[in-house]
Amino acid sequence: MKRLAYIILFIMFLVIQFSWAQVPRLMNYQGLLTDASGVAVPDGNYNVTLRIYLVPVGGSPIWEEAQLIAAHNGIFNAILGSIVPLEIPFNDQYWFGVTVGAGTELTPRIPFTSSAYSLNASNSEKVNDIEANITPTPNNLLPLDNNGKFPTSIVPQTKIDGVQGATSINITSTSNVEILALTISDPGTKDVFLTGDVVVETGAIQNANRYEFSIRKGSITGTMLGRGWWRVTTTTTGFIAETISFSAIDKNVTGTETYYLVGRKYDAGAANAGVFIYSLNTIYVVK
Repeated sequence: MKRLAYIILFIMFLVIQFSWAQVPRLMNYQGLLTDASGVAVPDGNYNVTLRIYLVPVGGSPIWEEAQLIAAHNGIFNAILGSIVPLEIPFNDQYWFGVTVGAGTELTPRIPFTSSAYSLNASNSEKVNDIEANITPTPNNLLPLDNNGKFPTSIVPQTKIDGVQGATSINITSTSNVEILALTISDPGTKDVFLTGDVVVETGAIQNANRYEFSIRKGSITGTMLGRGWWRVTTTTTGFIAETISFSAIDKNVTGTETYYLVGRKYDAGAANAGVFIYSLNTIYVVK
């Protein structure tokens, strides 16, 4: 009776180099076939049955195929999966059993080494039936980079910009007067969050006088994104100074865009006012 005295699992790998898209489910297995005295069997062909189990002893095989192998100096090679596909997930500990001819299965069964579990890489192209892709693709999973982080190319980039001034600008009419301009030139698509601040001063002013300050897109008369109002809170005439702050948002902006901080009298008969401290700031998120 021939027996398998010593099996060497020094080759247990994917026969064809795998790509992201598909992993061939084949393994190259090499072993040594000897007789009962430990002497290599004569060169020739031998019928063997190869099995994979979930347990080291007993149980039923979860995979099985029969092959005719060629032995030379007792050494043989078998390509597992070449006849019966290896349709098992390789996500658990498995044991390998060999039967020569009509004999009983040789013992002990051999535990699979970690290299066999590289077949499980085929499952990495899907998670819960969701496709994975190394290129950002809608409705696909994206793998982490070598540092265990998302690639910077797909992480929204937050940037801060702003302008300010301290030269007095007079508000003398109901037409918009440019106070500041701010250009965002990042080429990506972005959401822009803007904040305008002005400090207004005036001389003799009446309680009914109103002034409008706004953030406009594209020009001083362009789309108004946000605005703030100033109206004195007392009937007393004289020097008044007050800070007005307001915000705006512009979503899905593509390419370069310019924003304007402007001011005007809201009432035609209002007294002239001056803006002497002002700023236009933005935080924008490039998608």
